[in-house]
Amino acid sequence: MPRIGRGKGPAVTSTRPESPAIAPDTSSVAQPAGSSAAPRRRRAQPIGRWAVFGTYLLIVVVVFLLRRETFSEWATWQGILQQSAIPVIVVVGLTITLIGGDFDLSIGAVLGFGMALSIVFMAEVGISWPLACLLALAICAVIGVVNGVLVTRLRVNSFIGTLAMTSVVAGIDAKVTGQETISTGVPVEFADVGIQAIFGMSVAFWLAVIASIVLYVVVSHTEWGRFLYATGENSTAARLAGVRVRAIRTWGFVAAAAAAGAGGILLASQNASYYPGAGGGYLLPAYAAAFLGTAVGAGRFGVLASVFGVIFLQTLQTGLTVLNVEPWIVLVVQGLVLVVAVMVSAFGASARRST
Repeated sequence: MPRIGRGKGPAVTSTRPESPAIAPDTSSVAQPAGSSAAPRRRRAQPIGRWAVFGTYLLIVVVVFLLRRETFSEWATWQGILQQSAIPVIVVVGLTITLIGGDFDLSIGAVLGFGMALSIVFMAEVGISWPLACLLALAICAVIGVVNGVLVTRLRVNSFIGTLAMTSVVAGIDAKVTGQETISTGVPVEFADVGIQAIFGMSVAFWLAVIASIVLYVVVSHTEWGRFLYATGENSTAARLAGVRVRAIRTWGFVAAAAAAGAGGILLASQNASYYPGAGGGYLLPAYAAAFLGTAVGAGRFGVLASVFGVIFLQTLQTGLTVLNVEPWIVLVVQGLVLVVAVMVSAFGASARRST
């Protein structure tokens, strides 16, 4: 009998009858007209990923030809990678939620809240910066637990529940900070973390690399990761197989909130301050990157695919900036990329289900 994973995990028992020892001869039986659709869909699956890679290369080539003196410099690519660090941390956490079949619209507010808490704890409460960061991260993780309870226990739709949590978190953020920029009283040691470089790259970059590798291993090479995918693809079947669906989905929300909180703390360190509305600019790009990654993953969310999505979008944004494109055009392009990414994701998922 097939199982979701190895080891002591619960088994998924197939309800289909076993094949007979001698299969009947069906060579002379006429096949339905749509029987050739599956091979066509299988051939169509790579189209999305090659289109994404091709578009990425096209962007690089066009910008390189038009602004060779700038785009060919290592400093430009170093900037792309370092500016991708915080978005990568945010999106890999969000990807866990998406794989589990849920959405979290509160990550932008949680990122800003993590930024606010870390600065307020240090500058106004007087807590040491390491402890302040840990407390801020823990509180953000608790927000993820609340989201999980709302969705899995109280059966609130994940869109509605996390949208409501966005308002709650934003309100508390405004109360704690007074909706004012806080830049005094921030420890120098904390600010140094945001500007220090290890092998020429920022601390945030290396933390993004570590987070991506760890979550990739957990999602792609552990039993828990297989249960997570099973939950997202068919939560009812997974629950009947003995998978703790509620717990897995809740952990997905915790991962998203903790990652967003970590991103906010790193943003606070880089700026040595807090400013209102910091997290608003991270929500749409995170979803655009995650859905863009599904084009690479044939309709499935994946950690490394989401990382590629972030780098794709950051390269696009940098290329448009190098070409002196107006900022509003960059926002329009990001929105269009999200629409196209969702369309490609739906196409890939449909093709995968048909095989």
